[in-house]
Amino acid sequence: MTSPNISTGTINIVLRPGRLEVSNEAAGGPLDKDKIFSRFFHTADSHKGYGLGLSIVKSICTFYGWKVDYRYVNHRHTFIVGTGV
Repeated sequence: MTSPNISTGTINIVLRPGRLEVSNEAAGGPLDKDKIFSRFFHTADSHKGYGLGLSIVKSICTFYGWKVDYRYVNHRHTFIVGTGV
């Protein structure tokens, strides 16, 4: 799988007013931003999918009028949830 945290990597959680950021170090490159929130998305080189987790996050955000965004910067996957992402 392309996206798991590397075994010696770190996971950062940052909470700011109106915003939650969760990031982890990545062994591979960026994920497909247009597909990662789809149910059971998986990369071409992996038969394992990402399950329902990100799809559920997206649905909850849509229901409450929040936004969710994905960014890949400095070999880190970052997910941002908030009212004004």
